[in-house]
Amino acid sequence: MGKFDKEVRLIEESGLFDRSWYLAEYPDVKETGMDPIRHYLWVGAALWRNPGPEFDIRAYLQANPDVKESGTNPLLHYAMTGKAENRSIGSLPGTENPRPIGDGVMEWRNDESIQAGICAREEAAPSPGDAPAFCVSLPGEAIAARAGELAFPPLPDYGAPEVSILIPCFNEIRYTLECLFSVRNALEPGGIRCEVIVFDNGSTDETSRLLPPIPNLVFLREKKNIGFGPANNKAAEVARGEYLLFLNNDAQIAPGTLEALLAAIRNSDVIGAVGPKVIGFDGRLQEAGSHMDANGMPTLIGFGQDTQAPRFNYRREVDCISGAALLMRRDRFLALGGFDPIYAPAYYEDTDLCFRLREKGLQIVYVPDAVVAHHLSVTSGKGKQDQSRLALLTRNRQRFLQRWRRQLLPLNAIRR
Repeated sequence: MGKFDKEVRLIEESGLFDRSWYLAEYPDVKETGMDPIRHYLWVGAALWRNPGPEFDIRAYLQANPDVKESGTNPLLHYAMTGKAENRSIGSLPGTENPRPIGDGVMEWRNDESIQAGICAREEAAPSPGDAPAFCVSLPGEAIAARAGELAFPPLPDYGAPEVSILIPCFNEIRYTLECLFSVRNALEPGGIRCEVIVFDNGSTDETSRLLPPIPNLVFLREKKNIGFGPANNKAAEVARGEYLLFLNNDAQIAPGTLEALLAAIRNSDVIGAVGPKVIGFDGRLQEAGSHMDANGMPTLIGFGQDTQAPRFNYRREVDCISGAALLMRRDRFLALGGFDPIYAPAYYEDTDLCFRLREKGLQIVYVPDAVVAHHLSVTSGKGKQDQSRLALLTRNRQRFLQRWRRQLLPLNAIRR
């Protein structure tokens, strides 16, 4: 019996996973065709979904902050050790959403934090709000016209660009254009010298018609989709910048982000890569860096939480940073051989890159002053397409574990 099968059995034997309830509460699970328990282990827990009416994930993590810090699946932790240790599940009769752990007196220094705390008593997380002010939204009917308005500043005749921004894409022309407008808006006149490179992974929409005419945009194209890692590798070979910023085409960059990332890594011999605070278009935190558990499962630090909470607003070392927005030196990236193609077409190549940097004794650093908005998995499908995506995740997780299991085990033993 494999490790994952043992985890499924532990969840089943806990008596706290209710298949019927889970399917009724989250109808999209049925569309994936996955077994509900396997879906919960792979996807549901990461999305803060409860396994049944008798176990509240947020309540358990509130009552047991060491479990939250470890990144372990809450129900799996309870089944393995929590029950024997008489751990409190944390929920109270009639209480569905307990208040999360606060941040002390810092949260009382402005009315907005107080209001967020009151809301958290009812919701255990900030309510979805408006998109951040720096975000660009293009009306679908005006895509072609707006593309004609876009231009990037020319590079000076002397010297190479300091940063090459690499944006791989496959269809989703609207998101790509919104990303490019955000980059244009973030570039200060006379500021950081940047080149912008879009790598079209065989798009079948208007991408190849609308983007090549944009002044001072480097446009590269493959006839077929070669995957996230290989596309970035090819773009990096063409790039001339001292630093590379890998940026998803469904992400948008805030003004000042490039400056903050460069300030953190420039002149440092110990930092291998830096990443920004990643927020959703509902205004909630998506990622303040990530850490890995011993099973090769990443946890997005702060997912769904308040972006202004003090615990997410100081620079710190993390296990890994999402390839949705990651900056590092070009020479280091090329010396490592780029993203490993064994993970193509997608998933875990960014995590693997961070672990290879760590193996060289370099740090992965989260920089909260840099901010990027990201549409999480906008291209994910349903049904068979979603099953294919989950199959890729499973395959690449196993490849990642085979390579890094020895490094993961002691890392997580310390956290426990």
